[in-house]
Amino acid sequence: MALPEGVKVEDMHVTYSQKPDSCDDSPYDQDLEVKIVDAGGGPYIILKTERWGMDLETAEAMFAAIIADFKKRFGDQ
Repeated sequence: MALPEGVKVEDMHVTYSQKPDSCDDSPYDQDLEVKIVDAGGGPYIILKTERWGMDLETAEAMFAAIIADFKKRFGDQ
């Protein structure tokens, strides 16, 4: 359902998590926070992570899927 005219999302974030990669000494999941903010000039994305490991062969597809998922969630607001 679309938002009423004049109503917009100004701030939204989603935290994605995955198991640690094989070189990560931490037993905790890795988190990637994707945030969208709009200070009046239009929405933009901020990425925040301490560590997010990706296999070189699948990194582009994984990253594209995460961004596509985030954009879908933003569009559903």
